[in-house]
This record gives sequence, C-alpha cells and structure tokens, in this order.
Amino acid sequence: MFGVGLVRPLTTMRVGVSRFHSAPSSFFAKSARALSATVETARASNAADLSQKSKMHGSYHWNGERALSVVTIPLVASALFVGPIPLVDFGLGLVLPLHTHFGFDTMVQDYVPQRTYGALNSILTWGLRLVTGVVMYGCFLFNTTDVGITAFVKRLWTGKL
Repeated sequence: MFGVGLVRPLTTMRVGVSRFHSAPSSFFAKSARALSATVETARASNAADLSQKSKMHGSYHWNGERALSVVTIPLVASALFVGPIPLVDFGLGLVLPLHTHFGFDTMVQDYVPQRTYGALNSILTWGLRLVTGVVMYGCFLFNTTDVGITAFVKRLWTGKL
C-alpha cells in the first residue's frame, strides 16, 4: 500500500528511443579514460605516504600527550593544596617541561612540516629537544640545590623572595 509508488519497474517499454546512452562513442570513451588516468596520477602524486608512519607518530604519541596532560592536573593541584613536597617538585620538574615540549613540537610539525622545510624542521626539532633537556636539567638542579619549584612559586606569589 505505502511502497507502491516507490518501487521502480524492472523493465520499461519505450518505443522509438534508441539506446545511445548504453555505449558511449569512442571519442568520449577515450577522453574519459585519459581524464581518469590524469586524475589517478594527480591523486598518487598528492597523496601522503602513510606506509612509513610508525605508531609513535600516531596513536601512541597522542595517548602519551593525553596521559601527560592528565598527570599534570593532580601534580599542580597537590602543589597548590599540600605545599612544597620534594616528590611533587620532581614530578613538576619532569612533567611541565615535557608538556611544553610536546606543545612546541606539535607547533613545529604543523607550521614547519618536514616535507616542505626539511632542514629547518630538523634544526627546530633538535633545537627544541636540546632546550627541553636543558630546562629539565635546570629543574633538577633547582629542586636539589635550591628551594624547589613549589616553594619558589609560593615565595614569588606572596612577594617574599
């Protein structure tokens, strides 16, 4: 009852209509094949090569960034509410530079891609790694030889340097 208008008949009888749509002329067939080959060549040359990507550039890297972001929340909260604890200071000295490193690394990969700026991308990536290592070493020294990150921020916030 409801589907009668929606069903197409399997065959239709048309008198006097030639079947010119069923077989294209040779000119159109050749043009279509040439255009199809050109489009496929363009797709192949513009396509990103995904075969050589490793999991570290994909899901594992993304999961590591998210885990680092999640770990940052309780470390900062415990530093605010509990106060200066050496374990929290060492955690902050590790997590904050790594969190910043991942953010800047994403910026370098987005705005200075390897496929366009090969040498500049490598220089910026290795420079960022060097700076991150120096900052982590500086946080380690600050936590072991000075008051620590949490106590320093507390002194800075209250103005009692």
